[in-house]
Amino acid sequence: MNDSPTQTQASSPSFGFRVTGRFVIGLAVLALGVLWTLDNLDLVDASRYMQYWPAILIAVGLAKLVTGRSGSERMSGVIWSFIGGWLLLHSLGYVHVSSGEDSVSAPSSSAAHF
Repeated sequence: MNDSPTQTQASSPSFGFRVTGRFVIGLAVLALGVLWTLDNLDLVDASRYMQYWPAILIAVGLAKLVTGRSGSERMSGVIWSFIGGWLLLHSLGYVHVSSGEDSVSAPSSSAAHF
């Protein structure tokens, strides 16, 4: 039996492209360019959307996690997603990091204070 690369490639379904980390970064650069152009034209306020920039890191991490062929590629996807998630939570005000005391805290609920 001859298992040449052309035979295995022909038998596997192909969707035309893979969603990789590079593809996600390219889309993010394109989207940011459109956003900033619309901001310059006074059609959109870009500052309202810039707090969500860590979602790009999460998307890159998920792409690496899903398309990774080795354990190290998948692990880098987990790391990218974790860092992006942490930065997104910080950007939205759910996690506060103090550089002076090296402490991390979550915001307290107003219902807990009497």
